[in-house]
Amino acid sequence: MNELMNCAPTAITDAVFDTAIASYSNATSGICHLNHIIAAEQSEIYERYEATLATLQQQQQEAFEQIKTYCLQRKQTLFGKRRSMHTAAGTLGFRLGTPKLKPMDGTTWNDILPLLKERLPDYVRTTEEPAKDALLQQRHQYEVASQLQPIGLQVVQDEVFYIEPLKSKSTT
Repeated sequence: MNELMNCAPTAITDAVFDTAIASYSNATSGICHLNHIIAAEQSEIYERYEATLATLQQQQQEAFEQIKTYCLQRKQTLFGKRRSMHTAAGTLGFRLGTPKLKPMDGTTWNDILPLLKERLPDYVRTTEEPAKDALLQQRHQYEVASQLQPIGLQVVQDEVFYIEPLKSKSTT
């Protein structure tokens, strides 16, 4: 890849350029056309199976709720020593989720933060970072513009090459 980037560009004639832009435009139109065909066929397939899929999803959800309720009602009996059980249709059980901190009833994170700062200050984050969006937004104001260079900042805009081919009538 780097070899390609380091090679000197070959001279392109006007005729080659004209052929290339026409080829690019035709390929873009072809891609658009095929994507429309694919989307239409996907829609047809989805519509064909949509009702059956919805019925199966409803059936699955209802069965899940029934199984869950059954297992919750008999949790001590079915899962006394183990967290899962095997049946002819599959394995089911209870998993521990990812540990998380949760304020106790009647307490909020806003109540906890001052106490955390006092008792466990190493566990309070303080994030300092440049407000790049605000600097860019106010870069034309004298107070900001006059300070950018002395602090080692510059505003740059990369130039990006683009092609916007005309849309053919067959793909719109």
